[in-house]
Amino acid sequence: MNDSSLEKLLRKEEVLIKEHTREVADNFLGRRSFRHNESMIEVYLHERRLGNKKAILSAYGHMEGFEWNYEINNKSVPVQNWIDEMDGKYGTLFVNCNSGGHGTIKSDLSPVVVSQHAYLSKREFKDDFDINSIELYLPVLGYTNPHIAPYYQMRVLEYMLREQSDEEN
Repeated sequence: MNDSSLEKLLRKEEVLIKEHTREVADNFLGRRSFRHNESMIEVYLHERRLGNKKAILSAYGHMEGFEWNYEINNKSVPVQNWIDEMDGKYGTLFVNCNSGGHGTIKSDLSPVVVSQHAYLSKREFKDDFDINSIELYLPVLGYTNPHIAPYYQMRVLEYMLREQSDEEN
C-alpha cells in the first residue's frame, strides 16, 4: 500500500469515526429519558466552569468480576480508567458500553452519562426509550434517580453546590 492510499484510508476512517461519534452523542441527547438530566448538567457545568466539551467512549463492554471493562486492541480495560483519564478535561463524559449490567463508576469533576444498553443507532430505538436506560452520575450527588421529580433533584443539586462552594471559601 503506497502513502497516498494509506492517507485516503486514514481520512475515510477519521470521517467514519466522527460520524459515529456524532450519532452516539445525538442518540444520548435526543432521548426523552435524558432530557430531564440536561438542565442538571448545565447547572453543574456552569457552577464548576467546566465548559461544554464532551468525550464519548463507545465500545464493546463486559463485566470481569465486579469491574466494568471495555475492549480496545483485544485488551480488556476498566471503564473507570477511561473516566479517570478524561475527568475534568471535558465537561461531560458519555459512556456507551454494553455489559448486561455495569459496575459502579465515579468521577471527581465531570458529570458522567451512562447508557445501560449496547449502542443503538437512531433507527433502532423509539424516542420513548425507557427512562431507566440512561443514568447520570454527578460528582456532588452520585447517581441521580429518574423516579424522583426533576425539580426536587435540581434543588438538591443547587444546595450541594452551594454547600461545597461555602466549604471551599
